[in-house]
Amino acid sequence: ISDFTIVTPSFNQGKYLEKCITSVLNQKGTVTDYIVMDGGSTDNSKDVIDKYEKHLYHYEIKKDNGQADAINRGASKSSSPIIGYINSDDYYVDGALEKVKNYFENHPDIDFIVGLCQIVDHKDHLLKTYKFDGISKYEYLSPKKSIHNFIPQPSTFWRRTVWIKYGPLSLKYRNAFDYDYFLNLLLNNVKVGYINEVLAAYRVHPSQKSADTSVIFQETVQISKSNMKFIEGNEKIKKKLLIDYKWCEYRIQLNQAINKFHEVGYFKYLIEILFIGIKNPYFAFRHKLYYYLFIRPLFKS
Repeated sequence: ISDFTIVTPSFNQGKYLEKCITSVLNQKGTVTDYIVMDGGSTDNSKDVIDKYEKHLYHYEIKKDNGQADAINRGASKSSSPIIGYINSDDYYVDGALEKVKNYFENHPDIDFIVGLCQIVDHKDHLLKTYKFDGISKYEYLSPKKSIHNFIPQPSTFWRRTVWIKYGPLSLKYRNAFDYDYFLNLLLNNVKVGYINEVLAAYRVHPSQKSADTSVIFQETVQISKSNMKFIEGNEKIKKKLLIDYKWCEYRIQLNQAINKFHEVGYFKYLIEILFIGIKNPYFAFRHKLYYYLFIRPLFKS
């Protein structure tokens, strides 16, 4: 019987896919059912998958219903006791799975593990090492706090018993389905364990699906609001959440304005700031601050 079911959802990330695949296949001390679910890529992804086909437990190359759907279907192909997924532009560090296996064996009361995660760029240059310091379930219910202190998905693993009880991933969300799943685990008091060692690397690059952060903010707010039942009667927490929703509203407008700046250029961005100023002077001030600190210097360099 294998120790892990590891799923890699993939779509047009051929330049990073081989690094991801080999990071799983080269793990020592564990037996892994490794499953690659490609959504019908049009780049060189098929060539990479064909290269490692004989080492994969299962793979598919066909159109799917999004990333969460690919992970759900992949996880169902195996019955291993520990589940994780690693996106095709991320990768595990050497020895990661053996550390996770040992931790679960030594902590039978723990059902969900979070480790340290490196943040790297498109050339594998280390940007920082991120540590999730832990967060209460009510803090994680806040989109603001959960985004600032996020659970690093590539360094997470859970028992299949948890997946059976609280999975699969929701297909309602394009980007924040992992937040939805992790929040569900915390709100239902699933016991979390922490490994103070780097388990994986999360890659930051322009072509990643989560590059448009305004979508993430919108989805996290929606998910948070859908779980308000967990704080019924607690007006103090509810009041804090409402303030955090306002903060997210600002960030959504800011990100949309930045995206528009990149799309339409310098002068139309200034018009956007003026328009927002008519609707909300506070938001306009924050936009102007961002403009003077980050955007205007681009035209002086």
